[in-house]
Amino acid sequence: MRKVIYTTASGANYTGTTFDLTGAQALAWSNGLLGWSWKADDNTGAISRKARTYKLRAVGLDYGLLNELSRWLESDIEAGLQGKLVVDGWELLCSASVADAKRIGSDIATVEFTFHTTDPTWRRITTHSLMPNSASDNDVTVTGLNFPFDFEFDFAGSSSSSKIETIDLSVKSYVRITFFGPCSNPYVRISSADGATNNIYGVDAEADFSERIVIDPLGRKVVGGSVYKVDALGKKTNLYDKRQRGITGSGTYVFESLPAGALSVSWPQSFGVDIETIEERGSLPWN
Repeated sequence: MRKVIYTTASGANYTGTTFDLTGAQALAWSNGLLGWSWKADDNTGAISRKARTYKLRAVGLDYGLLNELSRWLESDIEAGLQGKLVVDGWELLCSASVADAKRIGSDIATVEFTFHTTDPTWRRITTHSLMPNSASDNDVTVTGLNFPFDFEFDFAGSSSSSKIETIDLSVKSYVRITFFGPCSNPYVRISSADGATNNIYGVDAEADFSERIVIDPLGRKVVGGSVYKVDALGKKTNLYDKRQRGITGSGTYVFESLPAGALSVSWPQSFGVDIETIEERGSLPWN
């Protein structure tokens, strides 16, 4: 059975609220989620994904869940926010425009939701967590692949060791990077063994304990949404001007996507890092 979850952008304490639509009693699905659609420009010939609506019928929802779900879905609409429809780990940014009651029982109901998205791209996010070093400051640990080239700067920094980990991607992916404080001018380098990929993702800023610095390529359409710091209370600070500058292929482009294949990640181990690889496709997998 497919696992279907919806997370609203709105919620208590300014955090999103997650609803399991395939729980012990509920069942939600629509074959339309497997479809895809592209639009061709008659003038330029360019092809792009166009805005879509998806209908999702949920059976066996209890009234308490429906009340909370409707509350936060409408809150998102009023605020112009998008939530996330998640099916078997694949995420779609969307908002609900219609909730149509189909069958009402004594304590449960069947409701058909209509979700609208301007970007019908399904994304699967895999997190690779890199832990800070617990060894002595003079240790340097290297695992993974051997490189046919020299690194032009010292990974070890002034007082911490460095390490190389490997990740393996099946398709080209975006990458979201989170540096956990305390850290100063954090970075990671992601490289391939043949040297075709060799890029630094860094931010010239500091984060204290319980703070984090995020590089998010999916947030580039929102001011302050692509490079920012989050403090202990959840407040965001725009750090876009503090990013390491570069363009695609320059070696210092913080939004550089990753190719398929085996890649190595190196970073000073004085801080922890989450590397989230983001796969994209126009429709859900059939199985």
